[in-house]
Amino acid sequence: SAIYAKGNNITIMNSILLNNSDVVINATDSLNANYNWWGNTAETFDKKANVGSNVVLENALFATFSANTIIGAGNKTTVTLNLTNL
Repeated sequence: SAIYAKGNNITIMNSILLNNSDVVINATDSLNANYNWWGNTAETFDKKANVGSNVVLENALFATFSANTIIGAGNKTTVTLNLTNL
């Protein structure tokens, strides 16, 4: 996946960007990509996107999931997503 931004002082924030195994972000001028969830879970908490020199990506969000019951075949449950700043 790739994000290419042309412009000055662009911000991508509070977004959920999924299916990004090898994300590349480039910008012609300044782009702030802090405080987004890139699909990180416990297994990939330290993986960040590959960013160009004009992109600021210092703070990403980490997801934890929890369910209020054990999920069995044919059962329903509520799943809670919690996003935390790394």
